[in-house]
Amino acid sequence: MSNKKQIKTDEPELITKSTVKSEYGFNEKMIDTLLPEPILKTNPRYHSAAPMQLFNKEDVLKAMETDEYKDMHAKHLKRSKTATEVAERKRQEIQAAVNEIIDSITIPNIPLDDIYEEACECGLAHMEEKAFNRGDFDFNIYDYSNVDDKTRDRWAVNFIRHELTDYDYYLHKLEGKIGKEDAYIQLNQTIFDKIVSLYPTLKTACEDQRNRMFTRIANSHLR
Repeated sequence: MSNKKQIKTDEPELITKSTVKSEYGFNEKMIDTLLPEPILKTNPRYHSAAPMQLFNKEDVLKAMETDEYKDMHAKHLKRSKTATEVAERKRQEIQAAVNEIIDSITIPNIPLDDIYEEACECGLAHMEEKAFNRGDFDFNIYDYSNVDDKTRDRWAVNFIRHELTDYDYYLHKLEGKIGKEDAYIQLNQTIFDKIVSLYPTLKTACEDQRNRMFTRIANSHLR
């Protein structure tokens, strides 16, 4: 058995700014108004990052006992509730709009060979435009006239989405709306499903495009 005694210190218990917000109900204005200036310490994990803002837990608890805190906290909760209700209403509105869009999506049943022909013309024209924009004036469109099956199918799916549906108009209607990411996923999933239903040979191309789109959306949320 160890004979060492635990030594008590008078050092204050420090908590981070995020903890003050998440666990004690403060917002930025309340922190600025009710608490002393934070103690700045170097971030132990990322030394090049901004200093950590730490607060004495005892100061936080004392502030919470004041009438000013209680008044500001009540107003903060009310604003938060109102903001949540507004956001939920907007999400319901965009979901209703998405449901209406989904119900209206139709894809004309055109022979796939005709779609391939039109899609390849559009795809080659797009390649020629990109070459011109990057200054590649030696680009010869005829060198690419025999595209591989994977490229042909990808172009066909793009052609159907952009030329045979009102896809771009749908995107415009969703722009700037709360919940547009979920709406975007639902819209594209519906279009891909309808394409596969009419043209089963385009299933792999649809799955590839869907996976790339949804991975891009997921990565954008991690930034």
